Amino acid sequence: MKLDHDYLSMAVLVQEIVNADYAFVIHTTNPSSGDSSEIYAEVVKGLGETLVGAYPGRAMSFICKKDDMDSPKVKPSLSSSWYAAYTR
Repeated sequence: MKLDHDYLSMAVLVQEIVNADYAFVIHTTNPSSGDSSEIYAEVVKGLGETLVGAYPGRAMSFICKKDDMDSPKVKPSLSSSWYAAYTR
């Protein structure tokens, strides 16, 4: 796909780093299934580099249907497999 660079734009988010007890990422669509009726979240103890660095077995993952937020399901983390599949 050829993109015209004159019509591209980018946003950059700059935030203060805090010494957090926990870090998390929430996807409003489940990235493993593409199901937009599900929320997928990953939580790690400590700072976010353990989550975004795709270290296997370090994140606790939850999948929850948007219409049933009272019943989240704990799942194995997708961090390492999801990261590996999309960074090749």
